[in-house]
Amino acid sequence: MNVYDIAAALPPVDVLRRHCLALAALDAVVADGERFTFAQSDGETTARMDDGCGDEYDIVFSSAGVFIRGVYHESSMSAYHQATWPGLLDGLPTAFVPYLLDPRFHSGTKSFVATFVLWRLDGADRWSAGRDIDLSPAEDDEEGADGSWLLRPVCDGVTDWYLDLAQTVYDADPDRAAVECVVELCPLTETMVRALNPAVGLAEVGAALARLGYPGH
Repeated sequence: MNVYDIAAALPPVDVLRRHCLALAALDAVVADGERFTFAQSDGETTARMDDGCGDEYDIVFSSAGVFIRGVYHESSMSAYHQATWPGLLDGLPTAFVPYLLDPRFHSGTKSFVATFVLWRLDGADRWSAGRDIDLSPAEDDEEGADGSWLLRPVCDGVTDWYLDLAQTVYDADPDRAAVECVVELCPLTETMVRALNPAVGLAEVGAALARLGYPGH
């Protein structure tokens, strides 16, 4: 799976935004916001995933459209201490060029870092990636040349994917029906919060949900 496969699999912008918010809300309840965040600032909303091991992505929703960059630290295409992989940014719309200078996307270095980049201008009918990226030198990477598979959770199957993450990474066992409700952005009740994480109640996570902009909070 590579960036072109993911470009074909990504959902429409409104669905993508909903999935990103749902993952951040689930993480706020189940794992205290350990991996997924969803923050609004200066007219933009940025959904972020950071696994704490060097793999990360950012999805920026703005009036211009959506810009996505991610880093798979084991990829042969990793740009740490070198130029961005050839072709990765070919065709990037002018509206998104300022993000290349944004320190948020430098991963602690002095320049833009990414192993995959996608975008969708407002009004466009599909997702795009750099033209004719040469993926052959990285074809032997175990999970995919560029790490764009990191975006699979926001494409579809959010419920199953999060349940697996909770069980294997967080050693938690949230209720499936409650997870499904969050994926649909249903307002959370005390019962639903306890079904996701028996150790916390609605009062304890309400402020975090409000900061995310989760409906009803």
